[in-house]
Order: sequence, then structure tokens, then C-alpha cells
Amino acid sequence: MSATDPPGDRRVFDEGLQAERTSLAWDRTALTVAGVGALLARAGGTVLPWAWYVAGAAFAVAAAGLLLGRSRYLHRDASLRGDRTAPGPALIAAAGVTGVAVSLAAVAVVVGMALSVR
Repeated sequence: MSATDPPGDRRVFDEGLQAERTSLAWDRTALTVAGVGALLARAGGTVLPWAWYVAGAAFAVAAAGLLLGRSRYLHRDASLRGDRTAPGPALIAAAGVTGVAVSLAAVAVVVGMALSVR
């Protein structure tokens, strides 16, 4: 509450900050996943042909992460303002499972590259 707010005006949340920080975290995570996909495509694509599939999956997860982050931001901001309810956790669980699957595939690419160099 600032000095310019009328008396009795109580804000439940800090308008504009918490949803934006979360949105930026989703963006950073998506960019990191895309960077890992680019590294896999560059390094693994020449040694392991199936690394291209993992890189493509990483790019797809990154794009989905950007879209999911934007959607979560809009929903969370609206729910904080009282315009609608917050989304359920099922979408976040699906994103987490997909991220873990792509991470395991990336580890498989790295191990496969290490074994093929010998």
C-alpha cells in the first residue's frame, strides 16, 4: 500500500511483480532447453543420427514451455485480480514429465557420443 492509495484500499498482492517473475523463469527455462537442443543437434547429429530426434524434441519442449509460461502468466494474473480461478496442476505435471523425458534422452545422446568416440 502506497501513500497515494485511498484509506481502506488493501491490495492482496504486489501488482505486476510475482506473475512477471514466474513468467520470466518459464522463459529462461525454455531458452535453456532450446540451447541444449541446439548443442545436441550440433554435437550429436554427426555421431549419432538419432540425436536429431532428441534435439527436435528439445525444441518442441522449449516452444511448449514458452506458450505454457505465457498462458500461466495470463491465468495467474487474472486469478490474482479476481477475474478467474487459477488453472489446475495437471498441465504443470505434464510439462514436468515431458521435461524429464527430454532430459533423459539428452543424457542418452551424451553417453552414446562418449561411447562412440572410443
